[in-house]
Amino acid sequence: MLADDIVVVDGGDVLAGPRCVDLREPVPGLDLPTRAVRDATRLRVTLPGIAPRLPLGGWLFLRWGDGPALTPVGPADLLARLAARRSLPELPSDPAALLALAGLPGYDLTRPRDWAALDATHRLLDAALSTPATTTPAPPAPATTTPAPPVPASTTVAPIASASTTAALIDTAATTPAGAGR
Repeated sequence: MLADDIVVVDGGDVLAGPRCVDLREPVPGLDLPTRAVRDATRLRVTLPGIAPRLPLGGWLFLRWGDGPALTPVGPADLLARLAARRSLPELPSDPAALLALAGLPGYDLTRPRDWAALDATHRLLDAALSTPATTTPAPPAPATTTPAPPVPASTTVAPIASASTTAALIDTAATTPAGAGR
C-alpha cells in the first residue's frame, strides 16, 4: 500500500503517504498489531517502509458488486472522474498534466462486500496489472516543483504497486459494509 485516503501525483509519479492505515474493524484471519485512534473508531495499522515515489501506471475505481470484475473506463470518462476528484479545485492546474493522467489506463474494479472474495479480487488485479496495456498511454506530464493537487476519493484512495507501476485505487463506495471494513 502506497497511500490511504488521498493520492498526491507529481508528474508521472505517485508520492508515498504516511506509513499507516486506519481500519474500521480487524481484518479476519490476520493478527495485525493495531492501536485505537480517532476517538477509538478506527484501528491503526503501521505499514512497512516503501519508496517515496513510484511511477503511476493507471487508475482503479473501487465499487461494490456481486463478484470481482474489471471494466475499462474510457479516456473522456476518466478525465471527468479525475477532474471531479481534485481535492483543491480552486488551485490552478495544468490541463496538459490532467490530460496525461487521463491518458493512463483506467478501470472500474467491482468486488463483493465479503472478505472471502479478497483472494479472487487480488488474482484478477494481479493478472490485469501484470499484462501490458493494449493501448499506449499518454506520456506522463513533466515533474514540477509543486505537486499536482491530490486526487481524493469519496471514501478511500489506496494505491498499490505492481512490478513497475502503481495503480491508484479510488474507492467510490459511500460506505464500508459490515464485515468488510478497511
